Amino acid sequence: MTKNGTPFPDTFPDYEILKFIHGSNFDLKKTVQKLVKHLEFLAGQRNKSLTPKSVRLLNSGIMYIHGRDKFFRPTWILDGGIMNRLAKEDPDMLAEETFIGMFWF
Repeated sequence: MTKNGTPFPDTFPDYEILKFIHGSNFDLKKTVQKLVKHLEFLAGQRNKSLTPKSVRLLNSGIMYIHGRDKFFRPTWILDGGIMNRLAKEDPDMLAEETFIGMFWF
């Protein structure tokens, strides 16, 4: 599928493109640059997989995304109570590599 001559995945709906347009303050040149960079990023993520600890961390409800800021960056909310409980159960659960594995998925 192409949109105005540019190849897009079939799963990339128009409302996603509108998010990028809004995040670029309606500057179409910046929008295209951001979209290309985003699609390149997604193409590089095909072979990534979550570790068992990352899956457990995600399923615990420790974090969620709550909208985006004016620069189109996601706002992550972390639950300190769940973090404390998980750290008591397994001190390695909140290790850096667990979070990195989750964010690179």
